[in-house]
Amino acid sequence: MENTGTKPCADETITIDIVNNLAEYKDNSSFSDVTVVVGGTEFQCHRVILAAASPFFKAAFMCGMKEDREGKITLKSVDVDAFSSILTCMYCGQISLTKENLLSVWEAAHMLQSNFILRKAEEFFRSILKLDNCFECFFRVRLLSKDCHEYALDFIADNFDYLRRSESFNSLEKDELNYLISSERLEVAHEDDLIESLLKWAENDPGNSNKAGTFGQTTDQPQEGMLAENIHLKADEMNATGNVSEENGLQQNDHSDTTGSTRSQQLALLLERTRYFLTSKCFLVERLSCHPLVRSNARCVALVNTIARYHSKSYLHTQWCPPAAMHREKNKEVNVLFYLVFSQAFPVKKGLFVLRLCTNQCLDIKIPRDISAQVEGTSQTYYQDGKMYFFSRDGSLTMYWPEIDHWKNFGQNKLLEPPLCITGDWLYSFSTSPDGKAVVNRIKFYSLYSLPEAKLSSQQVGLLDLDRRLVLRITSIENTLVIFYRLQDEIFIIFFDPVHGTRDTIPEKLSLQNNDQFITLRKDKEVFILEQNGYFWRLRRCPRSEDFELTHESILWQQESPLPVCGAALVRDELFVLLTRKEGEPDIPVEASLPGVFIKVNFIQLPSLSCDYGVINTFLDAVHAVVPDVLFEREKKKQAKALEQEKQTYQVQKAQSVFGVLTNPSFGFGS
Repeated sequence: MENTGTKPCADETITIDIVNNLAEYKDNSSFSDVTVVVGGTEFQCHRVILAAASPFFKAAFMCGMKEDREGKITLKSVDVDAFSSILTCMYCGQISLTKENLLSVWEAAHMLQSNFILRKAEEFFRSILKLDNCFECFFRVRLLSKDCHEYALDFIADNFDYLRRSESFNSLEKDELNYLISSERLEVAHEDDLIESLLKWAENDPGNSNKAGTFGQTTDQPQEGMLAENIHLKADEMNATGNVSEENGLQQNDHSDTTGSTRSQQLALLLERTRYFLTSKCFLVERLSCHPLVRSNARCVALVNTIARYHSKSYLHTQWCPPAAMHREKNKEVNVLFYLVFSQAFPVKKGLFVLRLCTNQCLDIKIPRDISAQVEGTSQTYYQDGKMYFFSRDGSLTMYWPEIDHWKNFGQNKLLEPPLCITGDWLYSFSTSPDGKAVVNRIKFYSLYSLPEAKLSSQQVGLLDLDRRLVLRITSIENTLVIFYRLQDEIFIIFFDPVHGTRDTIPEKLSLQNNDQFITLRKDKEVFILEQNGYFWRLRRCPRSEDFELTHESILWQQESPLPVCGAALVRDELFVLLTRKEGEPDIPVEASLPGVFIKVNFIQLPSLSCDYGVINTFLDAVHAVVPDVLFEREKKKQAKALEQEKQTYQVQKAQSVFGVLTNPSFGFGS
């Protein structure tokens, strides 16, 4: 066909006139050629209009079935008023949706495959979803729209702390609960509340004769033999698999199916998806471990034992944060990394910084001037019971309490001179014997709180034939101390058991590179070693013996000069490496992988230090901690107030300089 170059002309007036003319035929039987029967009511319609608006009718008219030949189609399970509204939309292009007719119109439009009406129904659904009608709308929309189903689930997640108290919450399906549990936006004050809701959901199984009320006497109180004092949360009472011994009352059985149809069988899978390491010890002992549905499922029992084992090793939490210990975005507490940075150049940049892990937001915590010298000499840091501890090279101990923004110095003590290691309730340090050997001392960590008023008492648990000054660092694998020391330009590793007084040494061929600068990261039963030249090592027990082995896993970076690393930590089975750099320096590689060890290696360029502060002289472990969210709000207000004061000071100084010029006699003004 010859192209004349003409284009179709779209005239809105013509379109409106055609639609208005079609509207005249909605209630007019003229030219009608099909009858639609809904609930005993007959509607005289026109095939071409129905087929144009509904793929369902189009298919019905083209299939040559009996209804097509007779000119009558009966729709079952469709509301009369809903179909009338849809028919009006087909003829007039308008749909009237209300809270009362939304779901019935939606269901009918879904059957008729009317996409225009479905889109309008979804838009209206989002606009009317409220707390008072959430579950009613949610349960009816399950099969109508996947997008709206997820939208409603997100709404429940955003208001979970309120909606979990509704009886309708117990009617949710397992997959829906799994979606909520996995959501970062889940709004719940504490993980105890989430797990309590799951327990009640499992109790209210419609297919189980044991309804919620029948658990009244067994779930709210610990059973006999299952009181708090019967579960000892200590690492030495766990066996190699991490399970509490049977004498503690948690005996496993074979009922471990999590794919069954009953909620008690599905409970283990749901609990494993929670942030179960965030549960409190009190809830673990007095509620979760005593619940009959938990006790009757081997996987639930194993999970309880895993949580108990994690709680018993709180000293690992400063460097190791597994996925189940990460707070959600809307929790009142947040996971952060504390790190110290000091510079040798002028202007001196020194301070304590906090990195919020979920957003990489960075805060600069101001250190009081009267204790800044002690903090600047920090050689090791530690976080315990909501407080940061700074151990200086001269034995000075300083504490920072983030929640109330309080600093305190405990004075100096020779027993607190780094290197130190905290394992369980004990702090291990070194001193020098009269004959020059290294004495291993053990101190109750909580006795530090009595300083400086009380004298610090210690126990000598070992004597090592080496110069205490050659000890570079101490860490631990379970109850064994791992001691790094330098000898003739090489670094060796000694293993010391403070309980039995035994020691062992890594063979010389496995000694580290000639480099003093390295970080040790403790995980559950292994230690990772990161050198400043990028060498990465793993230290653990041999699978088939009690011996230790040191393996070189990878070289994370290869640079002409060592990277300015100021900390590292294990978070969510990922390695986080904190980096600083001078302004103008090239970008640092931000990608690395370590298959079989970590899911991912993250290099974080610290935003607050991207200026010329000179050479960073610290190479410390970044300390993982959990702090109240109010810390960030408080620091934001303090920084905004300080900025406002600086502006006011500048304006005053500027005004004074102008006033000084006006009152200077040499200019002929003033007296």
